[in-house]
Amino acid sequence: MKANNFNKVIYFLMFIFSCFALLLICENAECVMRSLSGQLWRDKIEYDVELTCGTNAVNQAQLTSLVQSCFSSGGGNVDTFFELKNGDQYGIYTASNLLEVGRRSNDGHSLHIPAKKHFSIRAQNSSADFILTLKITDLIGNIKFEKSVGQYGIIEVEN
Repeated sequence: MKANNFNKVIYFLMFIFSCFALLLICENAECVMRSLSGQLWRDKIEYDVELTCGTNAVNQAQLTSLVQSCFSSGGGNVDTFFELKNGDQYGIYTASNLLEVGRRSNDGHSLHIPAKKHFSIRAQNSSADFILTLKITDLIGNIKFEKSVGQYGIIEVEN
């Protein structure tokens, strides 16, 4: 009987630990529901990739544009691409379908892409007016990579 009670205590402690881990990882209700269903763990999401397009790399809030602006041919520029290999999935995206790869932030000025342990990214800025910034953070918010580029600059990173 004592062994059975001990097992219950162990399971209870594991549940409490899992709840704390969930609070550290998730930022919204959708994430919590995915985690509870096991999808977050099955997908092995380890990083948040944030794409931003604006006039100031240090403070994108000064003047930000929709992130697609850094990939579009507006004003006679050449269209560029966002290329992503995320685990065993691969995609190449243009300004017209870029939002398919992630979710837009609440203010609409950045795109967040959940990245698995093994990924590679290549992005080229086509805008003469805006700076393209790519920032990668782990799930607890530590910045692992950050780079900004002007027109025709390329950002490449892989893990």
